[in-house]
Amino acid sequence: MKKLCLGIILVVFCIVVSNIVITPPVKADDPVLTLTYGEEHKDYTLDDLLAFDSITGNGGRLKVTGTVIPPNEYTGVLITTFAQEFTDMSSQYSVTAISSDGYIMNYTYDELQGEVMVYDNQGNEIGVGGVSMVLATKENGQIGYDGSLRIVFINQEQNPPITFSALWAKYVVELKFIPPPTITISGPTNGKTGVEYGYTFVDTDPNGHDVYLWIEWGDNTTEQNGWIGPYASGEEIKINHIWSDKGTYSIKAKAKDNISGLESDWATLTVTMPCSYKPIPQLFERLFQRFPHAFPLLRQLMEY
Repeated sequence: MKKLCLGIILVVFCIVVSNIVITPPVKADDPVLTLTYGEEHKDYTLDDLLAFDSITGNGGRLKVTGTVIPPNEYTGVLITTFAQEFTDMSSQYSVTAISSDGYIMNYTYDELQGEVMVYDNQGNEIGVGGVSMVLATKENGQIGYDGSLRIVFINQEQNPPITFSALWAKYVVELKFIPPPTITISGPTNGKTGVEYGYTFVDTDPNGHDVYLWIEWGDNTTEQNGWIGPYASGEEIKINHIWSDKGTYSIKAKAKDNISGLESDWATLTVTMPCSYKPIPQLFERLFQRFPHAFPLLRQLMEY
């Protein structure tokens, strides 16, 4: 009976052990983080990350249940520091953090700057900002803590403001830097005052998000007095405009990502209105219609 029981125990033990996933230790030359910007990919080992300029501070978090996780000390690299690894990085960008367990978190440019809601140690709102967004490599001085690499929000005060736990992300293996949308303008570049002309605006958002447009016509007017849309990424938006006075005008337009809030650089198109439109008397209009290639000088004088 004892041998039978011992055999059963051994079988159960073998079954349990066989179902345990044993994660091999990370080797010094194994990449632990990938940075992506467009078509560029850069891999970094833990030693590489530890060689970056680092910042140390305290960070706690408020869970959705209202529970406050007291601050721990974290050491790591500012997310904005990683952006400097790409020479052609846009002045504004958003970031998507991808974790090894498949979790994905998107961050706006303002959040990357630490512009997030902060709370006191009782979970009460106390304002916005005053923290730094960091990819932590150490917790309380220890490397390889549970959840590394982790995005945290820290402050260097002894009793720091805390942040909402949903902004934190653990087991991060990739940071994707995403530029703002772009926009182009096409249409006539010269014409007559008083005549309506059509222009095409095409926005492209790297995330495929919808965008809003801001259009200035160069004559102290803005299309619908502000942001218009939203429009789908890649959509051709056709809008007409009339200039009342002779002159040279610069059409300006920019696009804003509906999700991240990132704004494109200004796109411009110079338009010249050297002539004024004058209605042609009906007698001459019928004459020109009957003899379209006759009287070119008279036609020109009548139209301008």
